[in-house]
Amino acid sequence: MPSFEDDETGFMVYDLLWVFPESDGGYMLLARWYNSASVLAEEGTVPCHHMPTARWTYRPCLYRRSMYGVWRQMGSQKELQWRFGLARMTHAMHSEDIEEQLDAVLGMEIAEERATKLLAEMLTDYQKSELALQYKFHVRGAATNNLYAIGIGDGFELVDEVTHECVASYCFHTEHWLPSADIALATKLALEDEELEVDTLENANMTYFGASEKQTAAQRRARDMERELLG
Repeated sequence: MPSFEDDETGFMVYDLLWVFPESDGGYMLLARWYNSASVLAEEGTVPCHHMPTARWTYRPCLYRRSMYGVWRQMGSQKELQWRFGLARMTHAMHSEDIEEQLDAVLGMEIAEERATKLLAEMLTDYQKSELALQYKFHVRGAATNNLYAIGIGDGFELVDEVTHECVASYCFHTEHWLPSADIALATKLALEDEELEVDTLENANMTYFGASEKQTAAQRRARDMERELLG
C-alpha cells in the first residue's frame, strides 16, 4: 500500500509503514516520515524528505484496520484532521506555555463540538435521525435532483435513490483543517444550490462504482416516503 501520493501527478511512494494499536482494538498504518511531515506541513500537501529539492505536493496515505481485520484507507478529510492534531500536539509537547498545551488538547475538540451543534441546527428531524443511526444524511441536488449521502469526514456519495447503494464517491476536502461537521454543512449547502452543485461535482475527485443491487417493491415504497420527508 502506498504511503504518499502526489496530488498533481498521482505518482505513488511506497516505503516503510509503521503499525500503531488503538484503544478500540483496531490498528493505524502510517509512514515513518508522517510525524516529520506533519510538523513541516500541518495542512495542505507535504514533502517526502528534507532535501531542498523536495516537492511539497504529496498527500499522506493513512490506513485503519478494524477489529474485524479489514484495512481501509482513510479519506483526505480524516487524514488532514489527524495530521493537524498531531502537529499541534507535537509543538505543544516542546512548549513551556501551559495555555498552548491546553489549546492543543482541547481546541480541536471544542471546535468540533460547536460545528456539530451548528450542523444539527441546519438539518431536518429526518436527517438528524439518519446521522445518528448511519453517521451520514441524505440531501437532494438542486440542479440535478440527484440523491446524495453526506458522511461526516468522508466527503459525499451519489446514491441510487431506491436502494441507497453508492453509485459514485466524491472526495471533497479543504486545504486547511476545518471541523468535519463544518465541511459536511458546507457540502450540504453547496449541493442544495443550483450553481454550486454543478461546481462541486466538477471540482471534486470522483470514483465511479455503478449500481448493481436489484430494486424491490419495499425499497421503492421507502423511496416514495423518503421523497416526502426530504421535500
